[in-house]
Amino acid sequence: MTRVAEFIHRRIRILIVLGLSATWVGLFGDLWWPFDLFAHFRWQYVACCVFAVPWFVWAKSRVGVVISVVSLLLNMALLLGFNLGADRYSSTDAVIPEFRLRVVSINVHTSNRASDKVLDFVRQSDADMVFLMEVDDWWADALAPLKKDYPQSGIEWRGDNFGVAFFSRIAGTRVRMESLGEAGVPTVVAELQYGGKDLQFIGTHPVPPTGPTYSAWRNGQLGILRDLASKSDRPTLLVGDLNATPWSSGMRTLTKNCDFRLPPPNFVWSPTWMARSPLAISIDHALATPPLVILRRDVGPDVGSDHRPIVVEVGWAE
Repeated sequence: MTRVAEFIHRRIRILIVLGLSATWVGLFGDLWWPFDLFAHFRWQYVACCVFAVPWFVWAKSRVGVVISVVSLLLNMALLLGFNLGADRYSSTDAVIPEFRLRVVSINVHTSNRASDKVLDFVRQSDADMVFLMEVDDWWADALAPLKKDYPQSGIEWRGDNFGVAFFSRIAGTRVRMESLGEAGVPTVVAELQYGGKDLQFIGTHPVPPTGPTYSAWRNGQLGILRDLASKSDRPTLLVGDLNATPWSSGMRTLTKNCDFRLPPPNFVWSPTWMARSPLAISIDHALATPPLVILRRDVGPDVGSDHRPIVVEVGWAE
């Protein structure tokens, strides 16, 4: 083997080892916040494992093959939802036909100025309720035309990335803004009746877990929202950019000892943040407590933001 080939061989081996190591480090996010950052990239780890298996076969490394296969199986199991448990996913059994609630959630990105794309997407979505994040004063003005079609609304714009806006076309929707947790960022809480059923809507955008303080604040806010839903006498629909993937400590905090359910797991590649980059992950979510169920969660097109919109169809299972 030439020096150049040996150099390339070693570098590829290092990258593979790092990828395989990250698979396991991400399991321990509850112990230390940096570990949790490795929990998000399960699809990327699958790709690494798929490459690693034939690589180690070619290199005649039995240990490498075994570790790669086991790591691949682990990541596939997590993607299928085994870390949350089967009871953490919606079942569409016994859904009543007269209840179909359509909700849009968009992180518009504060510096994004493509408001026409956002407004056009909202109008074409035919949503009953719309939740938007990273709303500053400019976006508050740009979103004002939505009030014509969505007369029930609430906006709390901010100069940072945590302003929120909510629009509903369902008559009688009662909207309030809550500051939950130590971060002090606003969360939309709305009570409404749809299809003859009472329910609670929560739209939230916790801070990203970019350090020990922010990580604790994110998990603390998600824990408060879990308790808010658990104590409510109405079933709850929660949507937003949660800054957490389904395999992170934040999602475990949100679903621990609570009836929150995600859409059924599948193998659809549908990242919502940095969707066209190697770092693409899914951090925009919708969860519901029974008898509400998530029937569909679709990812929308590029609207100028670093996030893609999500469109959620919600049903009611008797």
